[in-house]
Amino acid sequence: EEESVPLEFGIYSDPEPSIKQKSLKKGGKYTSRSTNKARTREPKKAESAAEDTASLSVIGDVLDELQNCSVTEPPQKSSLGFAIFSDENSPETRSKEPAGFSIFTDEDDAPKNKEPVGFKIFADEDDAPKNSPRGFKPLSAGLGFQIFSDEVTESAQKKQKVVSKEPCFGDISRIEDEKTANFQIMDENVAATSSNHDAIDYMFQHKEDMEHAMRRCMAAAAKSSSRYEIFDYRKKSLPRALLRKSFTGGTKITLGGEIVSIVHELGRGVYGVVLLCDDERGQSDALKIQAPIGSLAHEYSLLLRIEDRMKTDASGFYPFPRSRSLHAFSEGGLFSMTAGSDSGMTLIDVVNTYKQITGNVPELIAMYYTSRMLKHLESLHQDGKVLHGDIKPDNWVLTSSSKDRNNAGTNSVGGSDLMLVDFGRSIDLEKVASRGSDPLQTQFKGSIAAEDMECGSMRNGLPWGVELDFFGLAASSFILLFGFHMEVNQSKSTGKWSTKKSFRRYWEGDLWNCLFDSLLNFDPSTDMYCLSDIRIAFDEYIDGKDRKREIVTHLNQLYTHLPKKR
Repeated sequence: EEESVPLEFGIYSDPEPSIKQKSLKKGGKYTSRSTNKARTREPKKAESAAEDTASLSVIGDVLDELQNCSVTEPPQKSSLGFAIFSDENSPETRSKEPAGFSIFTDEDDAPKNKEPVGFKIFADEDDAPKNSPRGFKPLSAGLGFQIFSDEVTESAQKKQKVVSKEPCFGDISRIEDEKTANFQIMDENVAATSSNHDAIDYMFQHKEDMEHAMRRCMAAAAKSSSRYEIFDYRKKSLPRALLRKSFTGGTKITLGGEIVSIVHELGRGVYGVVLLCDDERGQSDALKIQAPIGSLAHEYSLLLRIEDRMKTDASGFYPFPRSRSLHAFSEGGLFSMTAGSDSGMTLIDVVNTYKQITGNVPELIAMYYTSRMLKHLESLHQDGKVLHGDIKPDNWVLTSSSKDRNNAGTNSVGGSDLMLVDFGRSIDLEKVASRGSDPLQTQFKGSIAAEDMECGSMRNGLPWGVELDFFGLAASSFILLFGFHMEVNQSKSTGKWSTKKSFRRYWEGDLWNCLFDSLLNFDPSTDMYCLSDIRIAFDEYIDGKDRKREIVTHLNQLYTHLPKKR
């Protein structure tokens, strides 16, 4: 009597678990010991792929094709129609459930205790296991398809994300294919990116704000009773004198029925230019020429809102431009506003001027201007409820303030204060904030700043808010201290951001460390708004000893050497 030899894999053709098979190979026949009957199978012709099903006929074809393999005994407690084993041990020592894949011809044949690792194919929709992972459905053609990375546990089921059959915009995990429509995808980043879903898309919001401002401004221009100085000349071209690359002083143009005279250029950017102009009353204003007009309409409207919200300073000083008039033409627009000074000098000019005088900006002057920036940005956020979005050294224009107890007695000194300009990228936080929430906690998403002006959250692809303005203020202070632009790095161990350049030993390290650490690592979800506390610390130092007198001396020296125009 011949004995069967255990193989590395086995194939079973009898689905009935009650009959124990142990077969021997004899020529082209297979003998069953339990029935003692011989049966011969002739190889069948290959059927078309469309008629292939998970049935016993397929198993019979496989048996015919694999005549060189002996049929071994299946596991005692397994009733599978088809199984492949990778275990080299005998059937008696194999685990109760096979590893690999299996085909079931009947729901009753499926294992009761444990699901196999690998994948399963069901021949009927009703054959699908009742405890299959959430969201699984067999294909409409009658075949279900499922992939497992391990035994399905309750914790794994909670992590699985069901892909909707409906079109989902922006979902890169969706594969539009009928063969994979029922794949279950593990989303490991749901928790990490959930806050991004709540953040406002900055680019979309800003575009919407510009379009809304343009519609409102043009509607106001059509009303003769409007209190706003808005003029719709979109059927006309810009005055020819404003289409030149350079501007000649004394050139006269007519705007809104008034004749204004160009004095000189105050500044120039990527999208436009700012001119100093005098009207017939001798009042000097800044005239911004830019295309497209939507950005100017947005800036004009936002500055009016800020002015309405701002509290009156005891000194009467106002640190932002005031809107005067808006003119829309076919090629672009003109926006008239108050000018910070006749020269248009900025903190960049302060750095360049001191390089010619002493080499570096005195630390006390850097502290003084930092204190002014802290105060004005705090007012913009707390009172104006506005995110500036583009704070940098060349957007802080030197100006002169009235007598102010905090300006070190410098009311008669030119360049004793700062005006924050260029609100083209700004966002009204009060308008976009959720009802009942703090506007200063509003979060946005998207990279909008130049690479070297991105805050830490933006660099890491996380939502951001007022910390973008904080980073800009830190960069403005840094250039006063060092004379070049700020570079930062993030600690791998703590995750904190810091400047690459270290402070000099004789500087007020505690003050500067507090400033940069707070501004570069501000987290609105956990940190209290910090500008007020930092400003108070700087002001206390400035007010000590004879530092006020020293500041006045430095400012007088600076004003003497600053250019009077560009």
